[in-house]
Amino acid sequence: MIIIFSFIKAVVLATLLSAISTNVWGFSEQKTKVPLPTHISIAAPEIRPLVYIDENGNVAGKFVTMFEQFSVRTGVNVDITVMPWGRALQQVKSGTFDALMPTLFTEERSSYLTFPKVPLVVFSGSVILQHRQDTREIASWDDIKKAQIVKVRSMNLGENVEQLFTNHRNSLIEVVRITDGLKMLQHQRVDFVVMDALIASSLIEELRLENTLKVIPHPEEARLINSYLAFSTSFAEQFDVEKIMGLINQYNDPDKYIK
Repeated sequence: MIIIFSFIKAVVLATLLSAISTNVWGFSEQKTKVPLPTHISIAAPEIRPLVYIDENGNVAGKFVTMFEQFSVRTGVNVDITVMPWGRALQQVKSGTFDALMPTLFTEERSSYLTFPKVPLVVFSGSVILQHRQDTREIASWDDIKKAQIVKVRSMNLGENVEQLFTNHRNSLIEVVRITDGLKMLQHQRVDFVVMDALIASSLIEELRLENTLKVIPHPEEARLINSYLAFSTSFAEQFDVEKIMGLINQYNDPDKYIK
């Protein structure tokens, strides 16, 4: 009887300890995640020179080259599809695609996307482009008033850009591809284009617009902006996104995109 009673006490004690671990500490609710997937599908808006469709209809860009290196070294197949920003966001939100790039962190997005701790790219602030035949003297951004300004829909360019439209009665024109905005400026159908400094520098060189467009930096625009490879909730529940991001950044330096 003593042996049976001791056995029962041991069982009860083990059950209580298990319940404490489950209810108080939540250990049993932690799922074991598979470190690496065999395939990652990424939705991305077109942002030259990072990711875009080239003249042959292929996905190209600095991100594409980097992920090719990642795939060769890790064996993880990465499939990148370029699509409009709104569609890309919805496709990842619904779990149809595994990840979205690049995207800024917001509290609202964090409710349905998983952001790793480290960014994919660090942007260095915005510049404004003006046609060289435009005779207006623009000493600072405060001089830009009652103008038509183009920005790409998928890019959040910060408070200084937002003030252009709230304080000076400028008109905002959003485009899906920034190259469309540059063509509009090149033919003087709009007054200015605003974009990230790195992207502006790369596109002006690539499209040979040095003698057509000039760059107007913001004198106070010195802040760095982190942008992420954000994962769908369903993907993040299965895989260790921090480990994946750590491996990706072995072939990618987020700071190298700073202009």
